[in-house]
Amino acid sequence: MAILVAVVIGILVGFLRRGKLRGLVDYMKSPILLVLSFLIEASLGLLVTKFPNLFPQYLWVVVVVQYALIFAFFIINCRKWPIAIMAVGVLMNFAVIISNGGSMPVAEVVADIPAYADTVQRISEGLMPEYFIMHHKVAFWYFGDVILIPGGNGFASIGDIVLCIGMVFYIICGMGKTTAKRAKRRAHDRGMA
Repeated sequence: MAILVAVVIGILVGFLRRGKLRGLVDYMKSPILLVLSFLIEASLGLLVTKFPNLFPQYLWVVVVVQYALIFAFFIINCRKWPIAIMAVGVLMNFAVIISNGGSMPVAEVVADIPAYADTVQRISEGLMPEYFIMHHKVAFWYFGDVILIPGGNGFASIGDIVLCIGMVFYIICGMGKTTAKRAKRRAHDRGMA
């Protein structure tokens, strides 16, 4: 949810700055790595139902593959300064997830909020193996999903917030690149006419 909000904010600000989405496409190298990473995350529920004996025991393998794709994207795009901000957020999330067997700890308080009852039940039943409810201090708990989004719309971590800030700047910079190229091209074309 937080990432979707960051994408929308980045695109809106990019448009306000007269940027173009085409510039973002030109700015980003190897976006397929992010797509594959998100597909892995989205398919976890299916993987759990198809291979119940493998989860949560080998969830960490899926997490390592997913984050390896993200880090590969960061390395390929490392010349863009917002990537550094995004990488810090992703490292925070990776540290807490890998230190807790491949699952993200979620603040214990969610169990007491009626709006989260369905999510808590799904986590408890193992249908969302990428999460677990913190009932005690766990490794890097402060990097866990301790920020509740109002209305039962999810939870976020400090790493998610840092990642989203970097993503907003990444989108803005990417969308603005086309405008700068276009202005340079127009100036060049006018000089030749």
